[in-house]
Amino acid sequence: MLTEGISAIDVKNKNNQKINQLIDFIKQQGVEKNNIQTTDFYASPKYNYTNGQSSIVGYQANQIITVKFFDINKSRFQLEKILDGAVNNGANQIQGIDFSFSNPENLKKQARKLAIESAKERAKEITTQANLRLGKVINILESGNYSSNQPSYSVAMSSVREKSVAPDIQPGTQEIIENITLIFEVD
Repeated sequence: MLTEGISAIDVKNKNNQKINQLIDFIKQQGVEKNNIQTTDFYASPKYNYTNGQSSIVGYQANQIITVKFFDINKSRFQLEKILDGAVNNGANQIQGIDFSFSNPENLKKQARKLAIESAKERAKEITTQANLRLGKVINILESGNYSSNQPSYSVAMSSVREKSVAPDIQPGTQEIIENITLIFEVD
């Protein structure tokens, strides 16, 4: 929420009024208060630089809140409704949507287990085809990554009231990839 004005107090008050209205709207949509967090706040003067001289020409305040949704398949409509209504409730910046896993470590463990099972199965297949006997594992190499599709959404507030159209949020897909290399003894 970016607010500009002549005095610091005026800007602070206007910004607080707008952000409080927005937070109330978000809560009315069923988002619990512990899933709404202020993640950035600043207030500063605005300067005009002319002929090597600077002068304060006003002030600006910016406050960013982050809203968490869980199980996007169930809460997607709620997210779209909030994005649509945010501008109507004072928001003049929407900085982005970040899709992520709430517990990536557990998913990494599951992916690692599947990767190890797959590596063992493949090693058995290859040694059988080569008429070799598969021995014990003598080394393990691991590399993995977290791949996500992170679309962003941004709007600018217009002074003209127009019919609002809710965004169609597409969460895409996300993957957790674990690469395991097993080195075996062979006979």
